[in-house]
Amino acid sequence: MPYNIHWHIPGRVIMEKAYGDIKVEELVRFNEEVTAQIIEQGIAPVHVVVDLLEVGRYPTNIREIISAMRKTAPGKVGWMLVVTANPILRFVSSMVFQVARLKLRTFQSVPEALAFLDEIDDSLAAAS
Repeated sequence: MPYNIHWHIPGRVIMEKAYGDIKVEELVRFNEEVTAQIIEQGIAPVHVVVDLLEVGRYPTNIREIISAMRKTAPGKVGWMLVVTANPILRFVSSMVFQVARLKLRTFQSVPEALAFLDEIDDSLAAAS
């Protein structure tokens, strides 16, 4: 699974994009990298936009995914915004983030997710 991670707004909004088929082992590495960036550089609340529009296969075993995503920085994380048109990915994301007790919203496009952030967090305008 190729992926990239970058700060959309340094310290405040991190963008993740995954491509192709995803395996649980790759989720572990992906989550560790994102978590490290949030811990090291994030300024609470850090909002995370996860673009899954170009993902093919995704693990569907909720228990395995939760185990893979165990390490987070919940004290710093604000909203988790998942971008996908895939109803299965929406459902899996919803289940995983409910268990992790993170605020989740799903969107059809990245611009929609970013517009939502602009509406709910006035402090982002000053940070960008």
